[in-house]
Order: sequence, then structure tokens, then C-alpha cells
Amino acid sequence: MRFAGMAILTLALVMALSPLGSSQPTLPVVRKCLQDLSRRLALPVESIRVSRTRQVVFPDASLGLPRPGESPARAQTSGRVLVLEAGHAEYLYTTSESRFRYGGPLRSWDFSALAIHRVPGDPNQNGNLVQTSLAGTNPAIRMRGVFDFQPQPDGSILASRRLSRSSQELLYLPAGVDGKEKRLFTASELLAPTLNSSRTRWASFVRPRAGASWALARNPLEAAPEQARLLELPGSSLPVRVLWEGADPVIEVQLAGATRFFTWKTEEGASSWRERPPHPDPLVRELQLNKSQRLEIRSSPQGSSTLVLEVWFTGDERVLASIPSFEVSQVSVSAAREFLVLSGRRGNEPRAFAVDLATGEVLPLPRKAQGETRILNAPVVDGSPVEKWLRPEP
Repeated sequence: MRFAGMAILTLALVMALSPLGSSQPTLPVVRKCLQDLSRRLALPVESIRVSRTRQVVFPDASLGLPRPGESPARAQTSGRVLVLEAGHAEYLYTTSESRFRYGGPLRSWDFSALAIHRVPGDPNQNGNLVQTSLAGTNPAIRMRGVFDFQPQPDGSILASRRLSRSSQELLYLPAGVDGKEKRLFTASELLAPTLNSSRTRWASFVRPRAGASWALARNPLEAAPEQARLLELPGSSLPVRVLWEGADPVIEVQLAGATRFFTWKTEEGASSWRERPPHPDPLVRELQLNKSQRLEIRSSPQGSSTLVLEVWFTGDERVLASIPSFEVSQVSVSAAREFLVLSGRRGNEPRAFAVDLATGEVLPLPRKAQGETRILNAPVVDGSPVEKWLRPEP
């Protein structure tokens, strides 16, 4: 998979990846990296060691970890890639002779963050969907001209694009593909699109025309948009989200001031909405670590911070992370519950942070995002720079 602008990540590797022996002197820039990780993890610097190092020639001044909006000088820069070990985790740094950049936990490179960066002057308020590492580096545009997006568990993306004030199209971008989206449907409004677990069908709330009632649209992923089936929502209900139960979508709606759930059933040749018991909230399920332990995200008692806590059935609690002066509005969880991405506001500014659930480390994500930032279960690129840097030479 190739991404526009990612050629800057091509490296001239001049030395095989190797351990840094304890008998070798520690360079000043390496000491800075050790001290930086000590501060980030609140660990004694003596408990952190250099696990691996590799000398490289970076093609520009970003040291292989560019940040959104950056225009680094296009000058080859000699430096090194460092892997530091703290506890049972490894962390990525890149350095020149005097500067360093932090690439986050190596585990975090299995995932990434998505956010829309608005394009000034776009008449329909569309923007570019930008993917970064969870350390906020290596930006890549995944889709251009989109209004909203929903990452799917398999690493694919459903997104909407505004065509006018009264028209949107639903788009599908398969996992591992860049800029080759497929149009699934066009409607006046779109809300809460999702794929089923086998990734063969999609469903979304839609307003077919301006002023029309909300309906559920559904279709096989490979079918033509014109073949989508529309099911008007029960009563005067308002859409909340679409879930899947096997091959059938389950809708959550607000009806007569209450949250209710319905599924479309066909019996004896007749089809209709059938109410069903409440469906568990997917986020609540994702935050449940085991039968006796769960994660909670809530405001601090003073209301000045957002806290990520482990909570046991006994009522005992442990604060994993605290993000000062931040009000969370959206939470997304990575596969295997390794990382959270929290999106919200700090004052009047949209902000987002990734949280390593193994250590509680908080990683700020780029400030250029307009609206929510969500996690994607996919690396920034196939053959990411981390993989290239750490791959043993033949």
C-alpha cells in the first residue's frame, strides 16, 4: 500500500540492527531519550535500557517521524533508530547527533488514529481523512473530501461525503487500500453506517430525500447502490445506531422519549419491525476486561480532568491515566483492548489523546483535527517505517 507523501520515509540503512553493549559509551542524545522516556512513564532512568540501535541516514529533518503540517528541510540527516526497553515494553526513538523524536510504544504501531482535517473554502464543509500513528506522527491522507467517518473492526472505513446541502454519499474504503473508495448509497442524510461481522453487508440510517422520514438502508457490500432496500423506521422514532445480530441489523432508536430496539423479521410471508430486548452497548462490552474488572472513563471529582480507571466488582479503583483540562466526548477502543483514543475538547479547541492501557501513558494526537478522532485497527502504512527499521538485514 502506498500513501501520498510517504516517500520521505525511505531510509538508507547503513548498519544492521544490533544490541548496544553496556561497555559502549552512552551518547548525549541517547541520554536525552532515556531521560525523556523516564519522564513519560514516571520511571527511574536506571530502569530503562537501550535494547537495540541502528544507524541510518534520514532523507530529511523530520528524522523519519514527520508531524502533520510540517515541512521539514530536505537535507539528508545522519542519525540512529533506538529501541528502549522499560518493563516488558519497547519504545521507539529516532535521533540525529543532537535531536530526537519519539515514536511511541512499538505495540502502538499495529494501530493508528483517524481524524478529518478541514479543507478551507470547501463549499460542503468536507475535509481530508488523515491517518497518523498513535504518537501523532507520519500523517497520510486516506480519503479526500469527506464529511464524517466510521472505522470498522477489520480496518476498513465507512465515510460520508457531502455533495450539497441536501445530498450525501456513503463510501466504503477496504482495509489496506488508499483512495479507492466505493460508493454504496446516496441520500439527503446518512447516520451511523456499519458493516456486519463477516463484512458482506452494510446498513445505515438514511433520509432518502430532504424532509423525508428516517429509514434503514441495507445492501450486500458488492451490490449496486440502486439495489439497496429501504425500511422506514417504526413510528416517529429517531435513529441512534445500527448494530448487527448475525445476518440481521438491530436498530437502536428514540421513541416516545425512551430508548428501544427493533429488528426486521419476516414470518409467514409478512415482514415488519419486531421489538426486542435491549442490546448491550458495544462500548460497555469493549471496556469490560473480565468478569470482575472493567475500564471506566469519567471526570475527576473536581471536574478538571478526564480519568481512565480500572474498576473491580468490589468497588476498588485504580487510576490508569489522567488528562488535565480535557472533556471527553468520544471513546474508541483498539483490538484486544490495548489502546484507547479519547476525543473531546480542551477549552474551545478539539483535542484527542491515545492512552496505553498497559502503562497509562498518554500520547497527544495532532491538533489539526476538526471534530472527533477515532482509532483504526490498522498500521499507518503496510511496510511501515517501524517494520523497515527493525527488519534484520539479509
